[in-house]
Amino acid sequence: MRSIRELVAQENAGSPPVSLRALAGNHKVGSLAGLVASHDINEFHRKTGEDVGPCGSTRGGILQQPDGTYTRSYQFTSAIRPAGAGGLPTASTRYLADVKVAALRCFGTEDPGGEDEPYMCITLYSYDPTISAEKQVKTVLIGYETGVSPSGKNVVYEGRNVGEAFVTGRGFRIRVDLWERESGDPEDFRRNIEDNVKTGVRVGLSVLANAIGAGEAGEALAQAFSGIAGKGATALLEEIFGDDFIGSRDFNVSGQFLEQIKDDIDGSLIRHTPGLPERIVFNFPRDSQEMYWLISGGGGSYKVYFTITAIRADQPITP
Repeated sequence: MRSIRELVAQENAGSPPVSLRALAGNHKVGSLAGLVASHDINEFHRKTGEDVGPCGSTRGGILQQPDGTYTRSYQFTSAIRPAGAGGLPTASTRYLADVKVAALRCFGTEDPGGEDEPYMCITLYSYDPTISAEKQVKTVLIGYETGVSPSGKNVVYEGRNVGEAFVTGRGFRIRVDLWERESGDPEDFRRNIEDNVKTGVRVGLSVLANAIGAGEAGEALAQAFSGIAGKGATALLEEIFGDDFIGSRDFNVSGQFLEQIKDDIDGSLIRHTPGLPERIVFNFPRDSQEMYWLISGGGGSYKVYFTITAIRADQPITP
């Protein structure tokens, strides 16, 4: 166990003499053991990313359980500190988000002939300080339906699986790059996009590591997200790889929305929108967001709809 002097120093409680009773009061605990437990759990939360990490924001005070352990609830997990000296807090579960394409709907074609062969590169990514960029970035290729047009086959890619994303207090991101197939190799685009996003996440995690503990994590994360969202596919890639780029969108799935999903036992967030077949339902985007989801360029115009499920996973969170 650390010394009281070390704990006081880490708490920035000032020069001796320091009132441990007052310090315990600041932590809303009634004992020295509770003070140490509260400090340790707060440090665990800080080292795993504070409110923007996989724990998310605080949802309650320090509680002592009948077995002597201390716990604190967070947005997406609970931290537990064992009873006695020397015990370190742990969180044995985290949340993942399972993402599926509910449908892609065509409103206009890119090909002058009036029919497209659209495909998507969909990237899931997060900024989880406890996970490497390689593990939390995934780009999948979804294609290739032919003869797609607004007046004919205008709804495609129903129920296509995208994969799982790591959930944080700030949620995660879905990036969609949409192409019309001509003569290129879509796998080239997929690899290029995934590599670019991984590079951006590596840089963002480095910035985030420096900001955690300084009260700047949220701002650093916003800048990192903005940097990746701006890395759209370019005309140069289009020229090199030989397909027509329609457009790109980078969507934020917020931590608040994911918290609603995990508690949505009766499926009240599932909805339908006019223009899609009755069988197609989704929960993302929400009503207020849908108008911003049009992906367009070169005459092509599409909307993509997702079904997102929150999954509680037996995966420990480790600083």
